[in-house]
Amino acid sequence: MFEKAARQKLRFSSSKGLLNAEDLWDLSLPQLDAIYKQLNVESKKAEGESLLDTNTTDKSLELRIEIVKYVFKVKNDEKIERESASERAEKKKKI
Repeated sequence: MFEKAARQKLRFSSSKGLLNAEDLWDLSLPQLDAIYKQLNVESKKAEGESLLDTNTTDKSLELRIEIVKYVFKVKNDEKIERESASERAEKKKKI
């Protein structure tokens, strides 16, 4: 997935400007969510715009959406793990 993004030189619009796939790892969860929402709007517009076959645009857009979802999921899972580790550490201190 990330290899395809690199080969296609995909960029993601954000409040910080255009970002590549590796820059997404530096964003917060709310920033990733904003990018995801923007991509969904683009996706919905692309679905109804034309009767012509726009598979290349659709595939590129789908790939960007999947990358943002993946990065969000990994970062969210890491956050949950840190929080639960912190809670476990607090419980151990109390004991």
